[in-house]
Amino acid sequence: MRLGHLAAGPRVLELAVVALGTAALAAAIVLGLATAAVRQRHLLVGESSLRPPAPRLAPVLVHATRLWLVTTLVFAGVESWVHARAGLDFHGLHCLLGPVHRDALPVLAALSLFAAALVAAAEYLVVWMRRTLEALHRPTRSARRGALPASPRPIVCVPTAFRLLALGSRAPPRRPLTA
Repeated sequence: MRLGHLAAGPRVLELAVVALGTAALAAAIVLGLATAAVRQRHLLVGESSLRPPAPRLAPVLVHATRLWLVTTLVFAGVESWVHARAGLDFHGLHCLLGPVHRDALPVLAALSLFAAALVAAAEYLVVWMRRTLEALHRPTRSARRGALPASPRPIVCVPTAFRLLALGSRAPPRRPLTA
């Protein structure tokens, strides 16, 4: 314990700042990409009822904190089990707070924050997909009255010659041409 400050490697505060900063940036990128994807798709569709509210930061932080506490307890339990099997004393949380695994807490916090952001982004995308699918299966107003639903684009009859020109190249003729 007295020689813990002489150990090599970064200090706990430096590691915590770098790990949490990197995780916060990655979480912001993940949530930003999910929000931008839904926003762009919403602009293409143009219906305001399809767009769910954007994910909020407070629930993500709450989930990250809960996940961090659970992973910390699991890590301490596994490390205590490993130390007990090796013939060492039971360490409990002292293993995490002492010099042995002092870098585990910031790393677990960073991974928990990133995992919570991934879950929030996935939930946001699933909610958007459900609303979109429900809107597609919902009958339109004209279909309720018994009229035929309007097709998305008009049906145009194109002569066969124009369709063949649009196809580009074609296969060679079946019989050889004679002069």
